[in-house]
Amino acid sequence: MKKISLFIMSIFAVGVTLAQSVDDFAFEPIVTDNNMSVVFPAGTLTDFAGGELKAFTSDGSPVSASSTIAEDGSGGIAAMGTDNLCECTYLSGGDEINFAILVDGEIIILTSVDPAITYVSGGFESVTGVLGFTIGGADVVLGCTDPNYVEFDALANLDDGSCLTLIVNGCTDPSAFNYDPLANTENGTCDYEGCTSDWADNYDLFATIDDGSCYRDGCKDAAYDNYDALATNDDGSCAGLLGCTNAAYYEYSSDAEVDDDSCASLIVPGCTDASAFNFNASATEDDGSCEAVVVGCTNPAADNYDSDANTNDEESCIYSEMNPWGQNGGSEESPTFITANNMSVLIQAGTTANL
Repeated sequence: MKKISLFIMSIFAVGVTLAQSVDDFAFEPIVTDNNMSVVFPAGTLTDFAGGELKAFTSDGSPVSASSTIAEDGSGGIAAMGTDNLCECTYLSGGDEINFAILVDGEIIILTSVDPAITYVSGGFESVTGVLGFTIGGADVVLGCTDPNYVEFDALANLDDGSCLTLIVNGCTDPSAFNYDPLANTENGTCDYEGCTSDWADNYDLFATIDDGSCYRDGCKDAAYDNYDALATNDDGSCAGLLGCTNAAYYEYSSDAEVDDDSCASLIVPGCTDASAFNFNASATEDDGSCEAVVVGCTNPAADNYDSDANTNDEESCIYSEMNPWGQNGGSEESPTFITANNMSVLIQAGTTANL
């Protein structure tokens, strides 16, 4: 049994302070005819079998030899009285007898024997009263006092030999990855396999070791509006095909359902032939409007004015003497030069007869 202390400085018994030590149990009084026998019947001291029983005066002086408590819990002592022949000063008639038990170096005080036992020379007493036991002023609590054992009782102050199972720390959960079948005391080291990624559909809050089982259902095709970059299993949920939804752009896709801002190249119809008369440098799509370059004289005042020409060749224009009736062979009968900026002159008949 574990020894709690080898010396108890103060123990209270029936209101009297006693101070026994282990050495007191080695005391052997002078045997005299003036003594009293006190017997504890079987079963009264069973919890302390093997311990040493001894009697003391109220001031803590030993007055008997030690006797071993039997396995059946019985014990007895002969308390010595004062004897003038040997000049021994022990107990006197009417003195209260106190008792202590030494168990593996621990002093246990019988704090109360109710009714109390008083000394009677030549007397005999069989203890039938109520017994109380204390250690250091506290009631005796039997149990396992070794914290290295499963049976350890933090309230126990006297080891009763009940420490049987040595503590083996470890993981005691059979469902844990590191379960230890030999462990009998859980120490919080259990590890559990599972998915440790909180983005996964099968995330396990209690998993401490990732077993590679993580998965996430979703759309794995980046071409769709609900694409999930974390998805590991395509669940067929893809919807909203991305693309350019504006037909005015080259990137336009008739299949696109959701515009993704990919429209970049605006379609500009026009003539894309740089050699054409109406070439449009901004045009991106030829619309068949190109006109061929026709070089000629585009001045209506010239004799050789070409109404089909779209590109003037000034040097090719020909101008003859001024024809009052207009260019290109205008005549009085068929004038060709008429403008809005003119003046009418009326010549009366006969006035030109002499011309």
